[in-house]
Amino acid sequence: MENPKIMIVDDEETLATFLAKVLKEDNPDFEIDVKITGEEALEALPEFLPDLVLLDIRLPKKDGTEVLKEIKDFDRDIQVVMMTGYASLDTAVASLREGAYDYVNKPFETSQVKSIVKNAIERRLLLKEREILIADLSEVNEKLAEANTMLKEKKALADKALENRIGQLSKLNKVSHKINAQVNIEKLIKLIPEATTNLFGISGSIILFLNEDKSNLIIKGCAGNTPIPVGTKISIKTSPFDVSVTKKSVEQVRKVKIGKTDVGPIVCSSLSSGGKNIGALCVFSQEEMDKDSLQLLNTFSSTASIALENASLFDDLQRSSLEVILSLLLIKRFKDPLLKEQAERLSELAETVSKEMGVDKEDIKNIQYAALIHDIGKVVLPEETSDYKLVFEKTSNIIGHVRFLRKALNIIKHSFEDFSKKGEKIPLLSRIFSVINNFDELARKDKDISEVIKFLDKEKGKKFDPKVVESFKKVLKSKVE
Repeated sequence: MENPKIMIVDDEETLATFLAKVLKEDNPDFEIDVKITGEEALEALPEFLPDLVLLDIRLPKKDGTEVLKEIKDFDRDIQVVMMTGYASLDTAVASLREGAYDYVNKPFETSQVKSIVKNAIERRLLLKEREILIADLSEVNEKLAEANTMLKEKKALADKALENRIGQLSKLNKVSHKINAQVNIEKLIKLIPEATTNLFGISGSIILFLNEDKSNLIIKGCAGNTPIPVGTKISIKTSPFDVSVTKKSVEQVRKVKIGKTDVGPIVCSSLSSGGKNIGALCVFSQEEMDKDSLQLLNTFSSTASIALENASLFDDLQRSSLEVILSLLLIKRFKDPLLKEQAERLSELAETVSKEMGVDKEDIKNIQYAALIHDIGKVVLPEETSDYKLVFEKTSNIIGHVRFLRKALNIIKHSFEDFSKKGEKIPLLSRIFSVINNFDELARKDKDISEVIKFLDKEKGKKFDPKVVESFKKVLKSKVE
């Protein structure tokens, strides 16, 4: 990335110049441009191309909110931090809705501004890297599609070996699309060995990653018949696993001893991320692989590497989005100091009860999200309310556009339904959330735990699913013990 560019837009030119000086002293690499009106800022935008804009809300003629909209129309990835000496919850929420990264009140501590600027620049860098990765990924897929088309055009002239090659490339193209569409790291680690086994028609496949000190590889996923199980540690000095730390892209050996087990033939291809090797993708075959198959494995490993890096970036972006959303809870803390703590406590309770009821990891993550966001709507309500449907409506208005949180919103929505009316047609996660949320609300009102349990028992089969209530009581009992 080139030197970060920052534009400061404030009609108080003295303050803007001072802020520019402070940031420049903190990081001499910053390129900083100061504008005193929104019109000047928008005019300079296409040429200066800032990574971050520090934007005063109250500007002459065109105010900061309007300028924010036009900046986001120009480039939605430009990070914008709103500044004002007239703090307002409405303007804060409005700015966040329009895509502002953060909001700071004047007068501000320079340390606070430096921290926000650092975080905003890092986020901008992450988004730029993501764009590059997606572009590279698209280019790889286009090349694969072109190669596939060219091979199909020559099919009539090809021998059986060439026809097999076409079939493999066709599979590779489909498999590549499948793994590139998966952004969940855990599912991807399971999917890649399965896809490898199917692609090459081999007996088994494993995926390994370097440990922290890069002295060993650890098997994290496998598919088919593999002679070494998940969790096994293998020294990076062992061939062909040494591709994980050498410059070799792929290596094949007839036989290798892992512990007390002789395995082979085995072929390993390196996996990389950010230009650094992170592990290896290995296949077990009854026969040694030919040159074309080795090249294909290397190509597929590159595609798998991109998919893993993309999933990791997506995970980081999810965390960033959650941090922004949870910051809304911090805005509300001045009125209800326990709001954030309640959300985190409810998230932990949701995880424990869901595990007790055999819910898979992905769904557990969604119910945890539901616990964290269910009271976000209170941020825009002037008064405390017990109308949870109204709170949910406001929550949906604020974060309904965040795609990965839609399942969490659906969990909250169905948690208002009575078990006596719909029974198991109500999603399990919603039934779990209904019990733990009601328990937490009553507990917060200083109700005796035994009284709350009596209430849950009384409502079994009516408001609550009896199975969920019993599982919850079991979890509660284990916590007390």
